[in-house]
Amino acid sequence: MTSDFDVAGRTIIVTGGAGLLGREYARALVVAGASVVVTDINHASVVAVAADLLDQPGTAVAGAADVTAEASVAHLVRTTLDTFGRIDGLVNNAALNPSFAGERTAEFDPPFEQYSLDQWNRTLAVNLTGMFLCAREVAPTMRAQQRGVIVNISSTYGMVGPDQRLYEADTPGYSAALLFLVSDARRT
Repeated sequence: MTSDFDVAGRTIIVTGGAGLLGREYARALVVAGASVVVTDINHASVVAVAADLLDQPGTAVAGAADVTAEASVAHLVRTTLDTFGRIDGLVNNAALNPSFAGERTAEFDPPFEQYSLDQWNRTLAVNLTGMFLCAREVAPTMRAQQRGVIVNISSTYGMVGPDQRLYEADTPGYSAALLFLVSDARRT
């Protein structure tokens, strides 16, 4: 990493840390020397992610949190402060796709008009309200430190329709990289 990305000694929370992108954000930050609290609603998964990063220059610890629950987010921030004494960054990455909200089925990517109101509300709770709750909870600490960065992750799929096959590892005959290239080529 270059000096432009110097996070050595900084403490950063990464939400959605068990997901595809969250794992990579956590890895990049730990490689750059940060102390990273990898958090997700799935505690067992973030424990595995943190354990996978043990041999890096920084530190990774697992923290379970439901970003839709104020008490859970408050507990995450208190635990981070108790462990590291500061919070220098928050990567608001937790997200939920309504197609993935339940068990995956043959109809794993239903058309938008088939989403239930419950799926819609749960998605908003994680993808939007969760970001608000996390940012609101770390803000007093960052303000007191007179320093801190909050990065809110969004997706290009807010602008274009997603190809959910990119996320299905078990789909025979599909390669995530190939599908991405094909999808990207269609847009140009």
